[in-house]
Amino acid sequence: MTSPGVPLVTFELPAVARSVGTARRWVRAFAGEHGGGPELQDRVSSALTEAFANAVLHAYVAPDEGRIDVAADIEDDALEIVVLDNGSWLRPSPSDRQGVGMGFGIIASTADAFAIRERMPQGTEVWLRFELG
Repeated sequence: MTSPGVPLVTFELPAVARSVGTARRWVRAFAGEHGGGPELQDRVSSALTEAFANAVLHAYVAPDEGRIDVAADIEDDALEIVVLDNGSWLRPSPSDRQGVGMGFGIIASTADAFAIRERMPQGTEVWLRFELG
């Protein structure tokens, strides 16, 4: 929860591939507006892209079925981003060789901290933190 005066941006986009770039641009701009230099903006872009793309690819069965919510704020001299879906993630089959799990490795190497939580009654939350100072 943010306190009054804390910079905050929230938005909701369709869970489709074309939304990934929109989400990335908006969060990158927010980071830049609040003290994040080019290197931090690059890390934010990479992590947000992976988190959002994972929701697009895995959260919903049918194309255009769902939406993905994103919130970003500044807390304790850090940028925090949350990517939320209301989908039902399905585990890929063993024959699916499209880099399963690599996205979370990219998130781990670019964010200063992150967590993945199951939402109730369904969905997934990916929390990202980037130190600004």
